[in-house]
Amino acid sequence: PRKLNIPGEDHPKVVSYLEALTRQKPVGRSVAVIGAGGIGFDVSEFLLHEADAAPVGKTSPAAWPQTEDFLKDWAIDRSGTIAGGLAAAEAKAPHSAREIFLLQRKKGKHGAGLGKTTGWIHRTLLKKG
Repeated sequence: PRKLNIPGEDHPKVVSYLEALTRQKPVGRSVAVIGAGGIGFDVSEFLLHEADAAPVGKTSPAAWPQTEDFLKDWAIDRSGTIAGGLAAAEAKAPHSAREIFLLQRKKGKHGAGLGKTTGWIHRTLLKKG
């Protein structure tokens, strides 16, 4: 992780993405992620699903999205009986208990540098959370 060079970056509550992903330091309920590129979106989604609550080394934390959750979230019909494969949308899943603010220092759209085929889904996932 690169240095931010902004006042407060040395505060004890500031956690790098590496420290968050490897669970070296705890992450609070209200989080500001600085950087809206690929890593910023990935870290935000990781925290949105509260995957950081799982012990280090556990291969399938309960907090990680499961196949059934994915199908339900995107209203995909698994039975194959509905034309187009989309089921009626169910009630929205509860939002994460964590509040995440995705910030960037440059002007422009968040995630503008993400791939054309994946950027939209990263933005949608965070909006849904």
